[in-house]
Parts: sequence; C-alpha cells; structure tokens
Amino acid sequence: MSMNKLQQLNSEFVKEIADIMLQLTGVQFFDKQSGMIQSRLFKRMIELDVKEPAAYLRYLKENYGTESKILVSLLTTHHTFFFREFFHFDFLLKEGLTKVIAELRAQNQNKIRIWSAACSQGQEVYSLALFLEYHLPLIAPDISYEILGTDIDIDCIKIAKNGVYRFEQIKEIPSLYQGKHWQKGTGDIESFVRIKESIRNHCQFMTSNLFDMSLLMGQNFHFIFCRNVFIYFNQIQISSVSKNMLNLLHPGGYLFLGLSESLNGVDIAVEQTGPSIYLKPKADSLSKQVASKQQAQLVPPVIEKVPSIRVVCVDDSPIILTLLKKILTAEYGFDVVATASNGMEAREVIQKLKPDVVTLDIHMPMMTGVDYLRQFYSDVHPPVIMVSSVSREEVEYGVESLVLGATDFIEKPSLSTLQEKSEEIRTKLRCAHAFNTQNSKEDLIDLIKKFKVDFSSVGNSGLVRVSVSGLGELQKIRTMISQMGEKFPPFIILLHGAQSFVPLLVEKMKDLKVHRLEDHVVLKSNHIYLATFEQGDMVNKMLSVQNHCHYLILGDTPPDIAAKVCRTKDITLFQEENVNLANKSSYQMLQKAAFEVLPYTSIIYHSSKSVMEKIKKVAA
Repeated sequence: MSMNKLQQLNSEFVKEIADIMLQLTGVQFFDKQSGMIQSRLFKRMIELDVKEPAAYLRYLKENYGTESKILVSLLTTHHTFFFREFFHFDFLLKEGLTKVIAELRAQNQNKIRIWSAACSQGQEVYSLALFLEYHLPLIAPDISYEILGTDIDIDCIKIAKNGVYRFEQIKEIPSLYQGKHWQKGTGDIESFVRIKESIRNHCQFMTSNLFDMSLLMGQNFHFIFCRNVFIYFNQIQISSVSKNMLNLLHPGGYLFLGLSESLNGVDIAVEQTGPSIYLKPKADSLSKQVASKQQAQLVPPVIEKVPSIRVVCVDDSPIILTLLKKILTAEYGFDVVATASNGMEAREVIQKLKPDVVTLDIHMPMMTGVDYLRQFYSDVHPPVIMVSSVSREEVEYGVESLVLGATDFIEKPSLSTLQEKSEEIRTKLRCAHAFNTQNSKEDLIDLIKKFKVDFSSVGNSGLVRVSVSGLGELQKIRTMISQMGEKFPPFIILLHGAQSFVPLLVEKMKDLKVHRLEDHVVLKSNHIYLATFEQGDMVNKMLSVQNHCHYLILGDTPPDIAAKVCRTKDITLFQEENVNLANKSSYQMLQKAAFEVLPYTSIIYHSSKSVMEKIKKVAA
C-alpha cells in the first residue's frame, strides 16, 4: 500500500475506529487526533498487508479478541515517567501517610494498600514502591505496603511485570530512591536495568478497564492514583469512574488525580485536601447532605505558603541560566537568588547568600564544577545538583562529581527537552533540599560505573578536529585542548585573520607542542597543528582521507568564512553558543548547519560522545 493510500483512511473510517475505541476504553478521540489515528492505523495495515479500510474493519471483526487489544495499545498514549508530579509524593510524606498509618495501627493492621489505575508501563507503581521503601522504615518500620497496577493495554502490563527499563529512563529518579534497587542487564540487554525482586514482590499488575471494576470487587485501598486519565473522559464518565473508585477506597483514604484534573461538578462525597487530592471522609464526619452541597463546586483548600527554596545557578551558558530561571519560578516554590558563570564566582556568591541548594555545571572557564567540589565542598555546604551536558556515567566528570559530594545529577535541558526536564530538575532540587543526605549514594555510584562512558578509543577512530576561530579565541582553544586527555585525535587550529602571526603563535604555544601545518604532513594522533584559513583548501585535501571530521566554530565568524564552512562537505559542525556577536547572520547560518550548538566548554565532550555513538552503531 502506497503513501497515497493514507488519504483513503477517510473521516468515516477514523470515526468508526474512534467509536470502537470509545466502547473498548471510554477514551474519546477528537478531530485534532485524526492525523495520529490515520498514521498509526496506516502502519498497522501495512503490517497486516491489508490494503483498504473496509478490509481492516473485517479483519478486526474476525479477530476481535486479539486485534482489539492491539488496537488499544496502538491508539492509547502511554507518556509517563518515574516520580511524575512529585507534589503528590510530598503530600504523602507530610500528611497522607501519617494519617493512614495512624488508622492502620488503631485497627491493628500493618499493610498500606495502593491502587495505581492506568499505570502504563509501571513507572508510577515502582516510583511509589521506591518512595515507600525509603521512608516507611524511617517513619513506621512496623508497616508494610502492597501496590496494584492496572492498565487496559496488555503490552504495557507485560513491561510493568518484567520491570525492565532503559538505563536512560531511570536517570530521572532522584538519587535518594535509586541506588540499590536496580540490576544492570547483560548481553543483548546490557543498556537496560531491572528493578530488584525485593521491590517487585510488593507490586502486582493486571489488565483492567476503568469502566469495568468487577475484577477489583471486594478489595479496599488506602490510596488510589488515577492521574492524567480523566482528561480523556467526559463529565458523565468521570462521575461514574470516580464513584466506583470511591467504593474501593477506605474511609480516610485518598484519591489522587493528575494536577490538571479535578472533580468539580461531580456529586461525590469527598473533601479536597490539596491540588487534585481528595479525601474520602469517615461516615461520622460528613453527612451526605453536606457532602452533596460541597461537591457543587469543590474548592481547593487554602495551602499555607512555605518559604521558597533559594537557589544559586552556576553555568557559563547564558541560555542555560535563562532556562533554569524559567523552570525554577515562585509558582513552583523556587527563587533563583543569584547566578554565576564559573566556580570562582560561585564560591563568592554562595558564601554571601547561603542558598538552600546549588545547581552546578561541570565544564566552565577558570574553574570546572568538579574542581569547585574538590576545593570547596564540605558537610556544611548547601546540597549541590549537577546540571551538565556531560553524562553522569562519564567517569572523569560525571561519576567524580557524585564521589566529591554532589547529591544528584541532571543532564542539561535544551529548548526541545525543556518540558520533560523541568519536572526532573524541580523534583531533584526538592529532594536535595528536604533530605540533604548521602544515603544510598555508594550503591548509585556503583550502578553508574557499570554504564561508564569510555572515550579512549576516540583517539584512534580516524577523527580529526578542526577549530575555526580568530586570534581572540586562543584561550578557549587552550581550554578545549586541556579537556582532550592524554590520547586524542589530530587537532588543527585553523585561524582567520592571522596569516602573518603564524610563526609568533607557534612560538607562543610551544608549551602545547603545536606544529605548523605544512603540505604533505601526515596527521597524527596526540598532535596539534596550526594553520590559517587561507590554507583551507590544503586542510580539506588532508581531511578527505579521514573517517570523521569535526569543525568546532568559536567566536565571531566573518560571513565569507561562515559560508565556506557551511559549503564544506562531509563534516560534523559544532557551533559555540553565543548571544553577543557582531556577525549575527553568520552565527544563524552556522547554527542551522550545526550538529549541536553548545558552550565551548562542552564541545570536546560532545564531539567525543558523537564518535562513540557511531562506533557503537558500526559494532552493532
């Protein structure tokens, strides 16, 4: 079936599929989701070698038992992540757990029961388990827990039961809850981790439809989480599902919805105790008549305002500092009281302002984040969260920063990842502020080391790096050279506007053992060469026989040179992030052509990382 056939998945067909999905799941699809339905069904029809919409509908009818499950999996969205909407976990610790534990003890019981409805691939269930595994032994060692996760998608439940996730996925878990509970995979799944049996033993999973809770009859829960589900339901469905959930909730238990959801307008006997948090009152505490009146318009309770968490952000990138200020606002309980662009500035600011928590970059001029920790971190220092372009499993910088005292690690947000990274940053800062502890960090470090990034093979990979800059960027070039380690690929310093200065510069940089680039020279690893942009044709000829060529563009680039760089074939371009340039059009031209735009202090790391990814792909 050609792509043109996609046009045949017309509105009538899409509506029929949407009606079937409504019957199966209760999820309502609207016109704005028509494109998604068409695209996913088109792929499914190719898999089945079904050429017409009518033929697919016949196939669905004839194989309804299996295909309906596949259809549900295909068209339901399962966007979730560990420790999503951390406000609810914070509420559990400050209020919810205390009250439920008191009730349990009064009834001579010792197990908290939780239901995670629409649990997707299990992240919410395991987040709750990891949270309780840490806090219950501290606040109620006599109390255990049991969590049931349900979802309509059978494939999601299989993943949840297995408890296997990509290592990248668990990075978002605060270090406090992460370290000792994960095992690294081996062989074909060496880039995955599995949650340990000690956690899985507390968790059960099964497929279930929220519009048919018969499988749960007779069960009672102290907490029910049904977050980010009601946004797909109409008011009648919300009323029906929430009332059925309330029947499964212990008096004094809590129902949690997504932070963008509410029970406003639903006639149900609950009290709102926080944003999207609802308490089922005990029978003697609230009459049905009073409850009915309250439900006409549930009003969130007045929450006592607590002081904002005061943050100092340290980064040499103005763009990253701007993003952090957008993420850490008063709306979320933060106050960025100051910023600094390197470790020395940070030292002075932190001593003066005494913030609650610090975000710290690694690659910065004058003093790196690792050097800052090495010199200034102590037991009385505010907790430090690394926010870096370096992966935390990079031993020299990422792991070392945790060893030296950093509480947690976050890989930097970009404009494209801002939304998903924002909650991780806020959650980890809250945890660092509330529980400034090094507990379990040794286990975390051991796990991270098993995924260590080793760049030693980059030096012999056939890569050549070429920095393109003016004379004013020589100190930046020295910084980048210092980051390349003992074994590095050939490095060419290609200067514009410096033809008459080459002999002087070679002498000035003799401490780096810089060689003047001459024709017919064989480029060697661990060697640094100096040339002018006028020698560009000669350089390109030399580079034509190399496996990889990375151009590193620093500073203000003249338009003619920017255009020539952009025309150069078979190169990977890294552009220094800069906001104060005379040649803005040149910067924009290079920015469009660049593989990545980064602070100059991060370019060498990302250059090496991209080569390692290519090496892995070739090996695979």
